[in-house]
Amino acid sequence: MNIQNLMLVIGTKLHPITLTPEFTVYVKLPTLDTFAKCDNSTNTIFNCIVDANGEQLFESTSQVEKVDLKYLTIMNTEINKVFQESMNSDVPKTEKKNKM
Repeated sequence: MNIQNLMLVIGTKLHPITLTPEFTVYVKLPTLDTFAKCDNSTNTIFNCIVDANGEQLFESTSQVEKVDLKYLTIMNTEINKVFQESMNSDVPKTEKKNKM
């Protein structure tokens, strides 16, 4: 098995969010260790919003709290969409396989 090909399929993905025509940030789902820290919107944005290289964008939750509510809402909504899509993407396929 080629691990590089496998990681292309199962590895971490970046999901773009265009905040303004000049600025795009990305949603990167948290690791299992970081997932427990995503217990409110501020912490979730802090842990899940990254730059184009997949590096954490904000240096602290205090920095997140200084962002305008309009953009916090956009980022939080998009993070929730990515979470939902990731949790629901393979449910029908898995259920079919388990029934066979």
